[in-house]
Amino acid sequence: MLEILRVRISWRVAFQGVLGLVYASPALADWGEPWGTLVWGAGVPAVPLLDGWGLSLLLIAVGLVGAYWARRSRPGLAVSSLVVALVIPLAVAAGTVTVPNTFTNGTAADADAVNANFDAVKTAVNDNDNRITTAQSTADSNAAGISSAFPVISGNTSNISTNTAGIAFSATAISGNTSNVSTNAAGISSSATAISGNTSNISTNAAGISSSATAISGNTTSIAALEAQGISACRTLLAALVPRFRFEACADGLTVADGATGLLWERKTGTFDASFPASSVCETAVGGCPDRHNVNNRYAWSNTGTAPDGNAYTDFLVNLNAGSGFAGHTDWRLPVISELQSILVGTGVTVTSTVTVNSTNVDPPDPAMGTNPTGQPTICGSFLCIDPRFTAIGGPTVPNLYWSASSVRLSPFFAWNAIFGNGLVGDGINKTADGWVRAVRAGTCGS
Repeated sequence: MLEILRVRISWRVAFQGVLGLVYASPALADWGEPWGTLVWGAGVPAVPLLDGWGLSLLLIAVGLVGAYWARRSRPGLAVSSLVVALVIPLAVAAGTVTVPNTFTNGTAADADAVNANFDAVKTAVNDNDNRITTAQSTADSNAAGISSAFPVISGNTSNISTNTAGIAFSATAISGNTSNVSTNAAGISSSATAISGNTSNISTNAAGISSSATAISGNTTSIAALEAQGISACRTLLAALVPRFRFEACADGLTVADGATGLLWERKTGTFDASFPASSVCETAVGGCPDRHNVNNRYAWSNTGTAPDGNAYTDFLVNLNAGSGFAGHTDWRLPVISELQSILVGTGVTVTSTVTVNSTNVDPPDPAMGTNPTGQPTICGSFLCIDPRFTAIGGPTVPNLYWSASSVRLSPFFAWNAIFGNGLVGDGINKTADGWVRAVRAGTCGS
């Protein structure tokens, strides 16, 4: 029992000694000389200052106190001691003592100066006491904080319970999501129904496309008709406005259109043969001429002398107008004299009649004779006295007499003719003589 008491007393003495050092250390640390010498003068042993080693020993002592209490299962006191060990040096080191008066050994000291020094020491001690009190309060607060940690743990237990409830709530939410999945499945089913409806719409659109294709086909037909009308209109306009396009070689390769007179002429074939016999092959051939469009064929206007019954009518024209007709037409005829004058070049284009009574022409075969409506040149300067634009596309022409359908009024045995070898017109050839012919009709290419 005495051993235990001795140990306890030793620890208490040690602890009080430590506290004494703590309280004394500010004065000892801050004064510039030993405290005993300052107060009592020379001859008093010096009290050692707390330098680095002293403060280290002080901290070790406080740490041992804390270890003791930790060994005794008193964690609160142990931690408090450790906190004091950390806080006290900081507080102690903060105090600074400034002595207003300095004394010299062997010299009498003035009482007021000594009292002023004591006042300065008193003020510094009080200041350090306040610092110690503050450090103690801080240590007490830290110790209280350790105790408050236990309620926090208890609170965390409540939080764990709350989290458990949250987990249960999440399970309920997952169950709700299962219902949403079922709802989405129903939505997918509705989408499939909508897709089926779109399939019907696609079929309807396909029918609409088919109708559009029919409309496009109808438009194509209309466009073709408009093109035909436009081409025809362009041809008419060109024929009327551009003189060099007066004559047009039709696409059938058989006819030539005259835009100035509105006539459609037969196109001749073959090559002119000057050695052709005086007697026409067509007059003696059985069944008529083999090629009625050959330029070398000659025909008689009349067999009886006055009537149009020669092979120009009974063979040439009859065969041109047979069946579907030449170039698709059955109204081919011999031209009147003014029509021959429209393609002639020379003085004959202005001839009206060779017989006059009292300066008046009494034998005009047709009203347009000699009026030269197409402006043909009256001078022929070449071997062929025919419009060169016509002969370039109308086929070959014989430079000799071509029959017209116009009879001479005062002499019915004669018919007017145009001679493309000299550009003249005449009325002195008997209708039974052989001559050359070129058929004509009113119309244009394709009409």
